[in-house]
Amino acid sequence: ELDEPEEVPKCTSAESDQLSCDMAKIGLTRSNTWSMHAGTRRQEAADLPPDAVAKLHKLHENFLKYSGGSSNVSFKLDTSFESLDQNWDKGGAWHVWGTLPSGSERPLRTRGLSLLPTTLSGAQSILGNNGMAAVNTKGSKGTYDSSVGQDNFSFTHLSSGWEVLCVMDGHGKDGEWPATRAVRTMPYFLAHNENVTQMLKNDQVEAALIFAFDHVQKDLVSSARREQVDIQASGCTAVTVMWNKGSSKLWVGTAGDSRAVLLVPGKGAVAETKDHKPMDEGEAKRIEEMGGEVTITQHDDGFVDCRVNLKGQEYPGIS
Repeated sequence: ELDEPEEVPKCTSAESDQLSCDMAKIGLTRSNTWSMHAGTRRQEAADLPPDAVAKLHKLHENFLKYSGGSSNVSFKLDTSFESLDQNWDKGGAWHVWGTLPSGSERPLRTRGLSLLPTTLSGAQSILGNNGMAAVNTKGSKGTYDSSVGQDNFSFTHLSSGWEVLCVMDGHGKDGEWPATRAVRTMPYFLAHNENVTQMLKNDQVEAALIFAFDHVQKDLVSSARREQVDIQASGCTAVTVMWNKGSSKLWVGTAGDSRAVLLVPGKGAVAETKDHKPMDEGEAKRIEEMGGEVTITQHDDGFVDCRVNLKGQEYPGIS
C-alpha cells in the first residue's frame, strides 16, 4: 500500500524570500540543461538578461543585509554541521549520504558514501545488510563539464525503527548545496524533533512529513544566511519515502518534478507520485498565488519550454 500525503509543502525554493534559492554569482547565467526530444539530444540554455542578473545580485545583498548575518527563522533544534554529524550515535541509528566533492567533478563520476556514526564501518555494507543498494553518479553535460553534480540522496535508520530514504535533485548554479543539505536535514528533523517524534509514535506520519518538509525549507533559508550562500535562483526537488518494518505501508512526500515509483516484480510499476509541473493547472495556480508567473515557449521542433519567474520579471527562469 502506497500512502502519499495529500498536501506537502513545495520546497523547491525559498518562497518566503521572493523565491530565494541558490544560483546567480558574478554575472554567470543559469546552468545549461539537457533534454531528449524526438530521439535527439538537445541543449537548452536559459540565459538571463544582464538587468535580471543584476536584480538577482541585489536580492542576495538584501537577503544578507537585512538578516544581519543571521536568520529570523528560529529552531529549537541545532542544525549546524556539528550537530548534523554528532546526533547519530544513539539507539542503533545510522545515516548514509553521498559525499559531496569540493571544487569540481568529472562527468559520470560515481561518488563515495559517507556514514554516521563514524564508529561504524562500510556504508555499502550497512545498506546491503538492510536490503538496500545505492549509487550516486554525476551526469554529463559535455566532455569538459567539471561542475559539481547537483543530485544527492540519503538513507537513514532512525532509533524509533523508521527507515527514511531521500532523493533530492538540485537546480541552478549551485544546486548541489540545497540538495545535499536537504538529504541530511530531512531525516535529522524526523529523528530529533520532539514534535515529530510524538507524531510518529501516534502514527501521524503524514503530519510528520509535512512538518519535516516545512522545516527543511526554513533551514535552507536560515543556513544560507549563516553560511553566506547565494540562493537567489535555484533550490532542489525532493522525494522522501518512509516505512516501518512493523507496517505494510509506505509513506511518500514529494516536492517538484522528482517522482517516486513503486515496482513489483512481475507486475512492473503499480503506483507513482505526480510531478509538480508548472504546466499543470493546479501548480500554475499555486505559483501565481505566490507572486510568480509561468512562461511557456513553443519551439519550431515541437519542444515546449516552461519557465517560472517572479511576476513581471525575467528571473529566475526555473524550469
